[in-house]
Amino acid sequence: MIDLEDVHLSFSENTVLDGIWLEVDRGETLVVMGGSGQGKSTILRIILGLLEPDSGRVYVHGVNVTYTSQEILDQVRRQIGMVFQGGALFDSLTVGDNLAFRLHEEKGHEEEEVIRVVQEKLSFVDLEPKVASLMPAELSGGMRKRVALARAIMGSPRIVLYDDTTPSVGCIAAQTITALINKLRDQQGVASIVVTHDIGAALAVGDRFAMLKDGDIVFEGTGEEVLATDNPDVRSFIDARMAGA
Repeated sequence: MIDLEDVHLSFSENTVLDGIWLEVDRGETLVVMGGSGQGKSTILRIILGLLEPDSGRVYVHGVNVTYTSQEILDQVRRQIGMVFQGGALFDSLTVGDNLAFRLHEEKGHEEEEVIRVVQEKLSFVDLEPKVASLMPAELSGGMRKRVALARAIMGSPRIVLYDDTTPSVGCIAAQTITALINKLRDQQGVASIVVTHDIGAALAVGDRFAMLKDGDIVFEGTGEEVLATDNPDVRSFIDARMAGA
């Protein structure tokens, strides 16, 4: 469903991605690990077509999104949900209006249908219907994350991208988010890429793992292989996070 082939990207003299190859299949969750500034979030922006690589190819559902028309890119984006770091909810809109925003932008949806889908997605993330009338400022950190996820799946996307969604929330809230990521995978066959610094969350959701350092993927493997590897970059990253660094 997602293929990155020999993707390169630099900003001035700073090489961010230096020949990245990645593949994510239907119903698979790939966790991308790495320190700050290593290009993890950049990969998500390239998949969304918000950044264009210097060279290489990015395919989403077989469409090369690196070199295509805006019309086709918009069609591809409708099949992708994005959960931003911090949630990125519209503070001036109610929860219900935040969720409905995508459908209103697409037009052609009856209001009764929009309300039904809003309630359906709130239920999916285990939030009560009355939450739709609340403002984002009235939500706890964990609830904001769940609302952000509900908004991301409003169009029933086949792909969901997560940009560091579990930090700044408590342990129980983080467990709730990871359970919902797995629920999407298991019930709807959603393909996901999860960028996170939270090793516990990563191991709870990841089918495969990729470690980024200095623009390269220095490790790929399963959760068991992550824990067993003697790769120094992976070990130092994990040990630092386990120690609370």
